[in-house]
Amino acid sequence: MDDNLILRPITILKERDDIKLSSFNCVPKNIEKYKNSVSDYELINDFLKTKALSYSEKNIMQTFLLISEKEKRVIGFFSLNAGSQRIFKKFRLKKKKQKFDVPTLNRNTELPTIDMVWMGIDNEYQHNGYGQKLMEQIFFVIGNISNVIGVSLFAVCAIKDSQSYFTKFGFIDVSEGIGNTKGDQFMAITIEELRIILK
Repeated sequence: MDDNLILRPITILKERDDIKLSSFNCVPKNIEKYKNSVSDYELINDFLKTKALSYSEKNIMQTFLLISEKEKRVIGFFSLNAGSQRIFKKFRLKKKKQKFDVPTLNRNTELPTIDMVWMGIDNEYQHNGYGQKLMEQIFFVIGNISNVIGVSLFAVCAIKDSQSYFTKFGFIDVSEGIGNTKGDQFMAITIEELRIILK
């Protein structure tokens, strides 16, 4: 694995013309083995190539690129924004069984979150540990953010194919009935869990 990896905000593309997004493609090479269709992955590619920079400049959502300095290629990316999620009892009870507290205030079930709505790994780098490297960077960024703002959960909008991957980190379905017809689902872990992962 390339040890020459750096994490940079997408705005670095305005300063460097040696790194291009045009070759980025997260559609798995053996797509027939996956639950999501090519078009689902193409939405991820399209967001990165046509919207991510604009969203970052407008401070709607911040996108970070995992770059191989050696190859001058974008290996992966993720996009974060602030949000909130209505937390159902089922989620709180599951986390309580795992010994993690999901706070509520005066029966308020809407909790502050940091949301990751977009994430992708280029298909040339999938299944080689780069997803793990990207998750380590994501957790580090979220950990730093959680030290300066009030946030209860880290939530991800997971496509069907990635849900079992996030489950390995302790993410579970955050609220019943939020999934869409394509099977995307909001999943979350508590900030307490994230801090344990970072230790």
